[in-house]
Amino acid sequence: ASLAETVAALGEVTRGVNGTAEGASRAPGVVATARTNAEKGGEIVARAIDAMTEIQNSSSKIGNIISVIAEIAFQTK
Repeated sequence: ASLAETVAALGEVTRGVNGTAEGASRAPGVVATARTNAEKGGEIVARAIDAMTEIQNSSSKIGNIISVIAEIAFQTK
């Protein structure tokens, strides 16, 4: 009975070690995927920053145009 328990325990240990090894072998793939996703996320953020900068510049130009129109309107009263 003791031998059977020992064999069963060793079987469980073996399954645990194999599961850990399988998880470790998958880890590099998971890390590579995470890195790729992070790089893509960084590219998206960079494009969003560029777009916001362009919007800010356009908004400033529109503000200047509105100021000129307001000055002209004030002078024609």
